[in-house]
Amino acid sequence: MRLLAAALLAGSCGGCAAAAAVPIFSVASAGASTANVGYATWRGSRLQYVDLVGIDRMTSAALTVFDELSLTVSEPRDTALEAVIVERSYVVRTERGRLAEIQIDRLTPSMTRFTIDVGLFGDRASARLLVDSIQRELRRMIDADAAAGRSPGAADP
Repeated sequence: MRLLAAALLAGSCGGCAAAAAVPIFSVASAGASTANVGYATWRGSRLQYVDLVGIDRMTSAALTVFDELSLTVSEPRDTALEAVIVERSYVVRTERGRLAEIQIDRLTPSMTRFTIDVGLFGDRASARLLVDSIQRELRRMIDADAAAGRSPGAADP
C-alpha cells in the first residue's frame, strides 16, 4: 500500500525527473507499537504529502493545525464528483499576509494527497512545519480512536 502511495506521488510529477518520494517517519505515541509513514516531495513551489487517510480525516487534521498555529483560513472550495468530495482547497494566511494555497485531493477512500503551494519565493520551512504538524495530528487522531476501542476510521465512506 505504501509503495502504491509513493508510485502515485511520483507519477503526479509529470516530466519532472528530479522529484522523488521521500518517506517521512513519525512515531505516533509512546504506546504505539509501530512507526507510521507518509510520503512527501517538492515540485517547484509545492510540497505534496500523501498519507493513508481519507479526505475528511486529512481535512480535519489540517484545520486543527491551522487553528492551533493561529492561521486564518479563507476561500474554502469543495469539488465533488458524483456527490463525493474529491478536492478541497483553501488559502492560509498569517497575521502578516498570505502564507500558502492548500489543496487536499481524495485519491482513494483511504488515501489522500495534501499539497501546500508557498509560491516561487515562499517559506519552505513553514510548509515543512505544517506538513509535519498535520502528520502528528493525524497520528494523534488515529491513536485516540484505537485507545477508545474504535476502528481507526482513516478511510472515507
